[in-house]
Amino acid sequence: MEPDRAPPGELGVALGSKSESGFARGKDMSEPQPKLADVLSLERTRMAAERTLMAWVRTALSLISFGFTIFKFLQYIEHQSPASVVRPHGPREVGITLIGIGIFALIIAGVQHWKLIKKLRPDQPYKPWDLSFIVAILIGLLGLAMFVSMILRAGPLG
Repeated sequence: MEPDRAPPGELGVALGSKSESGFARGKDMSEPQPKLADVLSLERTRMAAERTLMAWVRTALSLISFGFTIFKFLQYIEHQSPASVVRPHGPREVGITLIGIGIFALIIAGVQHWKLIKKLRPDQPYKPWDLSFIVAILIGLLGLAMFVSMILRAGPLG
């Protein structure tokens, strides 16, 4: 076996190379095995895309939670002060704006991640569904629930 080729029992099997029995899995036997360096560079790129998405998830989560905290804190201060407030909807608008920015950032990061992963592995349509993408979707749904609750002034968050 050549040293720059993927070993059959490890990374090469996942990409349709020959198994231990010598038969190709799902690919033409005449198709050459991918080089180990190519396989590893694809994995490094995929992991970098996951790290980037997780950084955007952290940023969006910070914006969403900071917006909600500001909304609730300023709402509490507003109810505690005996003087009339000049802008009674100010805390709500600031909170909704920060939550909206967090949701928008998460949507854009998710779309960017999806496109990059699809480009890396066009032959495997299920690959974009990794753990970081699922976490991004769940946090986006949580932020959307907060956003809607604050706009409608309904539920436990309104």
